[in-house]
Formats: sequence, structure tokens, C-alpha cells
Amino acid sequence: MKQVIFSISLLCLGFLTPAAQAQVNLDIHIGNGPSAPPPPVVLEPPPVVLQAPPHMVYDEGLGIYIAVGVPYDIFFNNNVYFYHVNGVWYRSPYYRGPWTRTEIRRIPRGMREHRIEELRGSRERAWKEYRGNENRYRGKHFQAQEPRGRREGEGRRNEREER
Repeated sequence: MKQVIFSISLLCLGFLTPAAQAQVNLDIHIGNGPSAPPPPVVLEPPPVVLQAPPHMVYDEGLGIYIAVGVPYDIFFNNNVYFYHVNGVWYRSPYYRGPWTRTEIRRIPRGMREHRIEELRGSRERAWKEYRGNENRYRGKHFQAQEPRGRREGEGRRNEREER
């Protein structure tokens, strides 16, 4: 009798093992097929809006030019402008953009080694030294220029004007 119960138990176990390994897959499709994933969100920095091109003053300690007298964190080095906003660095060949997000390793060393608050402090000191002394200022400085063919308020002409 014990052998019969043991045999039935083994038989039942043999049937339960494949059932335990079974999987359930449920797919529900509504419409014509799977939808494409949403496009990635690209956040543009706020635009730089100024009445005139900013004055750029060289900071010996940082080894970069700093835009003074403006409410933006704009810096210049090796023909590239850098813009810091909302914890993100951007770069552009022009002081008003278009801006491209950039990696911290592509930021000039003088800027990378300091927190943005320290860079702002340098900007304030440079502005105090430069303001009112523009004509007599002995340090390196320049006023940013608009790119050729691009002026404030100037956009693409419409098709009628181009014809």
C-alpha cells in the first residue's frame, strides 16, 4: 500500500513540475500597432536678451573673459562663448547663441575649477573695476560683436522677399 501511495505521489509530482514552470503572457493591442516612444525632451536655455553686446573683461586668475554689466553668466575663451544657466553649461560661437549643451570637461579649466558663485564674484569685481573706466582701463577687454549678417530683430526673410 505504501508503494502505491508513493508511486501516485511521484506521478502527481511529475504532472505538477511542468505546470509550475508555465508562464503567462498577456499582450493587449489597441489600434494599428505599438506606438513610437515619445521624442526626448530637449530643454533650451533661456535666451540672452541684451540692449547692446556685452563688454568682456579678462580675469587673470581664471584665464578667461567675463561678460560684465549683464545679468547673465557669460564667459569667453578661445573664440567660444560659454553660458551657465540652471546648473547647465552651454557653448556657442556667438554671445546670444544658438546655445548647445556642453559637457563639463569641455569648459575651460579656469571655469571648471570654481563654483558658479565664485565666477559670479569675479564678474562683480571685474565690473566694479571696469565700470566708469572703460577708456582708461588697463586690462584686456573687448565688446562682443554681432556676427556678420545677423543683427538684433533680424530673422529669416520670408519667401516673397527672397524672390
